[in-house]
Amino acid sequence: MKMLQGIYIPSKNININAGKYFIPASNTKILTSLFAIDSLGEDYNFKSIFTVREKTLYIKTLGNPLITEEDIDGMVKKIEVAVDTIILDIRYLFPTPRPQGWCVDDIGMSYAPPVSEINYNFNRVEKLIHGKRVMVSVNDPVNYFINSLKDMLRGKNNRIRVRFSRTNFDGETFAERSLGEILKIMNKNSENIIAEMLLLHSGMVKGKTGLKASLDLMRKSLISRGLRSFRLYDGSGLSYYNLVTPMDLVRALEILSEIKIFVDSLPVGGKDGTLKNRLNSRVIAKTGTLNNVQNLSGYIDGDTFSIMLNGVIDQKEAKEFIDSFLSSSYHLI
Repeated sequence: MKMLQGIYIPSKNININAGKYFIPASNTKILTSLFAIDSLGEDYNFKSIFTVREKTLYIKTLGNPLITEEDIDGMVKKIEVAVDTIILDIRYLFPTPRPQGWCVDDIGMSYAPPVSEINYNFNRVEKLIHGKRVMVSVNDPVNYFINSLKDMLRGKNNRIRVRFSRTNFDGETFAERSLGEILKIMNKNSENIIAEMLLLHSGMVKGKTGLKASLDLMRKSLISRGLRSFRLYDGSGLSYYNLVTPMDLVRALEILSEIKIFVDSLPVGGKDGTLKNRLNSRVIAKTGTLNNVQNLSGYIDGDTFSIMLNGVIDQKEAKEFIDSFLSSSYHLI
């Protein structure tokens, strides 16, 4: 096959370009997972809080990586007065809307929404385009969140003002999720916006804000774990500037193999996520796809492996190569 292959399966003594750099695509999320677990702890919980005082709704997002319509609906149902003012305290993450190396062709695509202080419904909406309903990313996630919140509250008041301000209050929690739940949402279906929010949240908790500072913390954290051969520009893998070796991915996976919330977050072959229609349940692994990139790294029968293909012309052929290589190496049925 006319593509650069990087394959590392230590248990089988298979080493093909394992020390060379490859574009990891969504295999980057393996490294983001390790950084988040090391920074936050396995029992970490995300939340946002709200309170209502004299017809004013106060909300602190607290850098929450995911707020859904169901979360807001549950909050609104607890509000017993006609709200006329919303005060949002949302400055926690200081995101870069489009990290370096993101492809301009991805603008507007559902899988590449701009990174924002708020991830509301994955920052994407369904639209009717040329007679077909398709998912697209929103241009202004904060405004999208505000308009949705206003719509839910208008049954109690038609005129609602919105202000942004730092606030100090103790309130009720909403949009609560454990780190394990967030990892599962991120890794099963390779949700890029979750990965970017998780990277920024982990940096925030460690006392740093913004993409550059969070990436620097992530780099130091991974180095402390024995990883050396990587260059990262985002947390999701959408950046074409990201580089990592199969050897370092295997090192990260070996560390993570003992962490249940990570292993449980990975797609299972033939069962769910991005591996629902590939391989079988003996394979638990993270896919990684970009134009000209096709990767798969994870576990098969408990063995750690990483297969990275760059310079891919035919994605179907590349997937078949990976699946065939694993099947022949492990006699998958």
